[in-house]
Amino acid sequence: MNPVTKLLSQTASQDEQRRRAEAVRAGIASARIEGGNVGPEAQAIMNEWAQGLIDENTMIARVDALHAT
Repeated sequence: MNPVTKLLSQTASQDEQRRRAEAVRAGIASARIEGGNVGPEAQAIMNEWAQGLIDENTMIARVDALHAT
């Protein structure tokens, strides 16, 4: 991979991480506005998604598992 392509792919990754982090912040704020609470365990899982460490399906499954009865 040439240096320009590598830089562009890293920038896209950083842009995606910023977009995801904003989505996490907005989701947490929305939950609070509705009277809910997002616990630290769920926030940690959502932050893993924002960082690109897990995919969306894994995030949803892990957060759902936190609230399983």
